[in-house]
Amino acid sequence: MSKVTSDAVAGGFFTSQEVAQSSRWVNADLDAIESKLDAIVKDEETDPQTKSNFLQDFSEKIDRSAGHHFQNMEASVDERRSELEAQRGEPVAPHAALIMANAVSTADPVERLNIVGSDSRFVDLLNDLPAAALGLSNAEHARLITAGQRMASGPDGLQANDQFTADVQCLNDLKARRKSLADKARKLAEKHKPSPAAVAKQSSLYRFD
Repeated sequence: MSKVTSDAVAGGFFTSQEVAQSSRWVNADLDAIESKLDAIVKDEETDPQTKSNFLQDFSEKIDRSAGHHFQNMEASVDERRSELEAQRGEPVAPHAALIMANAVSTADPVERLNIVGSDSRFVDLLNDLPAAALGLSNAEHARLITAGQRMASGPDGLQANDQFTADVQCLNDLKARRKSLADKARKLAEKHKPSPAAVAKQSSLYRFD
């Protein structure tokens, strides 16, 4: 689990309140699933066939676990994505993009920073074009994007971007954990599944002739 997700589960330091709350419920569900799988692994009394049958069904249940909370998290992320995309404004026309790119590439470092910070569309342009296309080093390209976001968006806009990024990471982390647990259950089901030879032997021995 990433630090972003562990912080969300602990108190939502970087994520939105909606995602933080849902992540706590989801994580609690996944903790319970993981504990059950651990107990099944340690169980040496139940016969393998019973284990295999249960684990196969359990893996499908895990795939659907915490579905309502995941839906809430996805709805929150989609809403924030729409809000941020609306703030980007209209896409820049190709001829205007060329003029903007030329302005960035020919300016001196100080002027370049002021140009990028003057309009959020310059940040969009930097995100769309590689550093080499603008005659910039990778380090300067990354620095301009960060500085431009701070200057064009202001503190509130930058915080919204950071929070959206944290929400997406938290959602993806928890989805990955759920998938990992479902895969673990499937592998355990396969491990405890009797071999064809064992099934044939059982059907031959354990029957009345």
